[in-house]
Amino acid sequence: MIENLRNNIITYEGKEYDLRKDLESIAAASGRQKTYLRRPTKVRIYRELKNRFPEEYNKIRGMYWFQSYVKEIEGIESIQENKENGNGVDFNMNTKVLENLTKAIESISDTHKIEYAEERITNFIHDFMKKEYANIPKTYDVRVTDTEINKIEGVTHKIFPKVCKLINMNKPVMLTGPAGTGKNFMVEQIAKALGKNFYYASTITQEYKLTGFIDAEGNYHSTELRRAMEDPDGAIFMLDEIDASIPETLVVINSLLANGYFDFPDKRVTANEGFRVICAGNTVGLGADMVYTGRNVIDGATLDRFVLVKMDYDKNIEQSLCPDEELKSFIYDVRRSAAKNHINCIVGMRCLKYAYEMLVNEFDKQDIVSDAIIKGLQEDDINVLRNDLDSSNSWYKYFKYVA
Repeated sequence: MIENLRNNIITYEGKEYDLRKDLESIAAASGRQKTYLRRPTKVRIYRELKNRFPEEYNKIRGMYWFQSYVKEIEGIESIQENKENGNGVDFNMNTKVLENLTKAIESISDTHKIEYAEERITNFIHDFMKKEYANIPKTYDVRVTDTEINKIEGVTHKIFPKVCKLINMNKPVMLTGPAGTGKNFMVEQIAKALGKNFYYASTITQEYKLTGFIDAEGNYHSTELRRAMEDPDGAIFMLDEIDASIPETLVVINSLLANGYFDFPDKRVTANEGFRVICAGNTVGLGADMVYTGRNVIDGATLDRFVLVKMDYDKNIEQSLCPDEELKSFIYDVRRSAAKNHINCIVGMRCLKYAYEMLVNEFDKQDIVSDAIIKGLQEDDINVLRNDLDSSNSWYKYFKYVA
């Protein structure tokens, strides 16, 4: 039950979650590990939100990441929404689409082949829908077994099919790439596609965060890893920020992947047949670099147990996050310049998402540049970027005067 809702922060079972970020846990000031809600729990919370706080529910209903929940919560397809709701696209009633489609058909000469006409019409519809509505969530069929096929709805990363197949083959995967590429979200999508529960841990600095411990009274305290191994329905355990973990603590993972079981403080546990492991980091395990300065070298024996998959930014997803072409082009230009000039500036998907959300909420454009894109860069770095950007972009003038 939702205990409190204030400023987009939901209190549930005594813990706080960010409503605008798919109920992401708000870490405690003490630095304790975040609590991660599983999808069925999120669905229950969103249903309660719809009934008790309809105004707040409608605010998040139009967000791209929420589309995969709509059918479960409301029992309808999000893109079949009636136009008067203002949250979806009504293809039957959208006269603008029909008018432009008619013009496209009429522009095709009768002498052209039907195949060419079909290609012209298909390209027109694709370009028009992309311009007007960004990327509409799609439905994918994921074959889990010869007889079991699950559906996944939403915008997925370009490497989603490959990683999903590797996980289904029971191959441990290590995702590596810049911050803000959507690693966590994609792994959640994979868990849903494969019909498995999702368990999460991050930045292991002490072995007990994986193994658990026995307290002074003899009671064993479990962990996400232990619960995932014992889950009878099958589970995906995600170890995030593996390159920020202490290498010695990862011996637990080595042993588990090699043997399929592990000796916990209270007893030996053999992983359920449906148990899978995936980890993620910003480096390839070779230690710190100029951007990710707090990363550790991962032991070769650990790296050897994973299939390493590079995950970069996906422009298809970024189009959904930031449909404004001028703003998106400007942010891409900043990303290019930062990489070219070796400036420690992360211009990821979150940058696009936050900048666009600030734009539609009518924030001052100067503030959008300084708060969502530049994020406290030193003056010397700002000057280097400024001299290398496309000055013809309308956003350049707001960057020009950043102090």
